[in-house]
Amino acid sequence: MKNKFIIILLALTSISTVVFADNGDDKKKTLDWYLNLGINIGGSMPVPLPEEVRKIESYNPKINPHIGISTVYHLDKKWGISTELSVGSKGMRVKDEVKYMHTKVLVSEKGSNDPRMVDGYFTGKNVTNVNIQYLAIALTGIYNINDKWEVKAGLYAANNLKTKFYGSVSDGHLRDGVPNGPIVVIEADNPATFDFDDDMRDFDAGIVLGGKYNINDRIGAIVNLNWGLTDIFYGDQNPINFKMQNIYATFGVAYRLK
Repeated sequence: MKNKFIIILLALTSISTVVFADNGDDKKKTLDWYLNLGINIGGSMPVPLPEEVRKIESYNPKINPHIGISTVYHLDKKWGISTELSVGSKGMRVKDEVKYMHTKVLVSEKGSNDPRMVDGYFTGKNVTNVNIQYLAIALTGIYNINDKWEVKAGLYAANNLKTKFYGSVSDGHLRDGVPNGPIVVIEADNPATFDFDDDMRDFDAGIVLGGKYNINDRIGAIVNLNWGLTDIFYGDQNPINFKMQNIYATFGVAYRLK
């Protein structure tokens, strides 16, 4: 599945390059190429926050590089069409307090080396780590406000090459099976752990909104918001019972190659 998606992305990029190629008989340049370098800051999160999440205690973005090659085909002085093929990573670490959040965790009884899986409803402190490596293509329309500023909007699709979703719960208790089931106490010095890597979707798609400030003829400062519209988990394998989306902003620079 992943290999097929990579082939599709490369094919779309090749097609867009042919379609937007410069006309050799036209002296006016209509196609620009850019190298885009930046970092992604954001999170994989539910929107809006569900009632199970009572308090966000801390949020730490990880080092998430973004590298892309893009083309801009100028329809006229104001409008253009852009494609970008990019690779990078998205990730975060968040600590929160939750109440009756459905989850599946490995609980280790004190003095036992054989942890058991418990599926139930947790109340207490939760620590979640997310890491995603992706290959993506974006197609956007561009509007030039003036010589310095431009804005864009469009769509993106991504193949998640590697995904990790893991963490721990502690300082609370788990209701085994149902919200009023038997109580399993999970203490601070003996947290229960979870790993939902196998439940994560290997595909993401959503909208792109962004802008660029042209510092000079070659270099521009860029900000792009990528808002995923798909759940990061497979629909029939969601271990936490609410939808989560990838929402990340890319801050960086664009260098015009030619």
